[in-house]
Amino acid sequence: MGGQLWRAIGAVLRRSQVSSALTDVLGRASVRRRALDDVAAAVTHLISRDDSMSDAIHSMLLSKKSDVNGLSEAPEHPLVAPPRIGGLQVVFDENLPAPSQVDFSTQKITLDYGRPEWSWKLRLFNRDFSIVNKFGKPDHSLAEADMKQGRIFVNWGHPLKQQMDERAFLRFALTWVLSKHTACADSQKMDLALQLLSYTSGDHG
Repeated sequence: MGGQLWRAIGAVLRRSQVSSALTDVLGRASVRRRALDDVAAAVTHLISRDDSMSDAIHSMLLSKKSDVNGLSEAPEHPLVAPPRIGGLQVVFDENLPAPSQVDFSTQKITLDYGRPEWSWKLRLFNRDFSIVNKFGKPDHSLAEADMKQGRIFVNWGHPLKQQMDERAFLRFALTWVLSKHTACADSQKMDLALQLLSYTSGDHG
């Protein structure tokens, strides 16, 4: 009886550990996606106002300028699920009925990689960008934009990352690079940055 009870308790603890680790992985992916959605919603909101800032953002999105000075050559920093979660092997699939499926008999966790939280596409009004995560040097730019190719590079090796969680860091990096590329006066750049940072999509329907 003691051996059976111990095995039962061990199985419950094991499932709890796996569940906790899986919740952390999925939660971090959702947080990062929320950061992208917030920035996208903020740009759409600001463009809809039809004022001088709206015109400046329109011009930025139409730009074909490239401002890459080394960060684009830095090693990639793939923000994907780890190969194992809670000791179980991670495999990928799409169109699952849930974000994940755990099979203790095969010791595998299947993640639905077709879901939005794993996408690094950023739609700004009417233009799509790919977010490319890099692990650059501390003296590399926080972020760089290749407007011609529709790519934004984010430097996860920047010192600011140590002071922020992932959602805040992503929002700050994207806000910084978009404001930098908006052709307007410095005061308007600052106003744009503050509004991009303060806008939260969930608060606006």
